[in-house]
Amino acid sequence: MVKVCLSILLLFMGAFLSGCWDYTDIEQRANVLGIAFDLPSKEEVEQEAEVTHETDTPYPIEYSVRLNVQIAIPGKLPLGTGGETGQSGKETIKVVEVAGRTIEDAWENLEQQVSLPLFLGHLRVLIVSEEFAKAGLEYGDFLKRNPQIRRTAWLIVSEEEASKYMRIDPELERIPSLYLVSAIDEAIRIGKFPDEYIGKFWSKSLSLGQEPILPYVSLKEDGNLEISGLAYFQERKLIGTTKALEIGRYMAIMEINPGGYSVLLPFPQHNATIMFNAIKRKSKIDIEMNNELPHIKVRVHVDGEINEVLSEEEFELNQEMIEELEKELGKNAEESFMKLIQTTQNDQSDIFGFGEYVRAKHRSYWNENIGTKEKWHELYKDLPVDVKTTVSIKRVGMKYE
Repeated sequence: MVKVCLSILLLFMGAFLSGCWDYTDIEQRANVLGIAFDLPSKEEVEQEAEVTHETDTPYPIEYSVRLNVQIAIPGKLPLGTGGETGQSGKETIKVVEVAGRTIEDAWENLEQQVSLPLFLGHLRVLIVSEEFAKAGLEYGDFLKRNPQIRRTAWLIVSEEEASKYMRIDPELERIPSLYLVSAIDEAIRIGKFPDEYIGKFWSKSLSLGQEPILPYVSLKEDGNLEISGLAYFQERKLIGTTKALEIGRYMAIMEINPGGYSVLLPFPQHNATIMFNAIKRKSKIDIEMNNELPHIKVRVHVDGEINEVLSEEEFELNQEMIEELEKELGKNAEESFMKLIQTTQNDQSDIFGFGEYVRAKHRSYWNENIGTKEKWHELYKDLPVDVKTTVSIKRVGMKYE
């Protein structure tokens, strides 16, 4: 009996003492921080080493890819706010460029060049060029199957070649990938962009009644990042992009807060121009069936404040003027919301998820008359949509004389 109890005790002790059996030192692996995806030339693909195939093996050129992978240099990563001062991004990371016939093939070529095992647990951002996104992201199966990739990583569409973003040297951050992530995260915090991570992109791509969106960015002088608009898709292929101001319109329809965009509105009744800043948005989407067809009704309310009044003549905003402004702002918002919706209808890309509302509230109609994503695209193109918008001006500021 004593021997049995001792054996059980040793068995339990062994389980608790084996917690570090698969321990790997951080210095003994290549931590990938960012990946850029571009379309390669045929020559670039065929110049790669024969790692997974023979040179004369046939392959579909449309699946080929050029990767630029940003890897942290062991021992050079700054920890916390301390670390060495004066280090630039070029001193903390290494960028390796490879091409391949598929993403997995390119990855095998990368592993052949890097002496340490590649680790994707710290991957924060994936950049795809506009050209690459138009060719389609449906063959990114390698990314979805890899358990190391976080679903909260950012997938971004760039106006330029994506490889440029892996080599920028920003003044505000020593690691380029972390600078890109910080810029997007800050945009979410101040209401400049919705939190559309790579996990949401994959989820909406599989949805029957909604298409995904991604940040559409461009590089400015000194490596500064500008969020230029929304990139929206159809069947995981980039179908169009919007202007920056239309991000706010999308967020208003989807009731995403806080409000972070301002609009410059002419106020001809008083020969003035007003700058209105949205603070909070409320939205309601209803579906009504008319003549065997769904009719979308969108109701949006925006609370905001007046940030600036420009006029040749001095005047104070009274209650009557504020009511006039609210009506003008509501009318302007309705027209802009409808313009954005009609643009996505022409491209047959339901980024607002109206199809999901139909599926949820009129399930039998969906099953009998739609059923597939392709049929919803056709119906969405001519779908009747009605938008009504109200605006409340909560603050007009204080004028000091």
